Amino acid sequence: MSMTQRAYTLNEIDRMRAAVRALNEPLMFPGVLYQFSPEHDRYVIAEDQLRTYMLGGVDPKDLEEKARARYSEHAKERDAYCRMHHVG
Repeated sequence: MSMTQRAYTLNEIDRMRAAVRALNEPLMFPGVLYQFSPEHDRYVIAEDQLRTYMLGGVDPKDLEEKARARYSEHAKERDAYCRMHHVG
């Protein structure tokens, strides 16, 4: 399996990093207690995923679209939860 080699600008890397972090944000519901891994662990995971996307030659626009789609889906789930539990 050969990896696609692609050079990324710093701007593209920053955009991809933001998209990866958005993809890793947990879905939050009002009134529910959550326990998360330490911030450092989430940072390391995001950087590992960023490297994987870059090695695969993923276009920043595709990653941003994936993050937008996930956010949109989570917003729908959160709205449904709020309506069901009368919170929000």
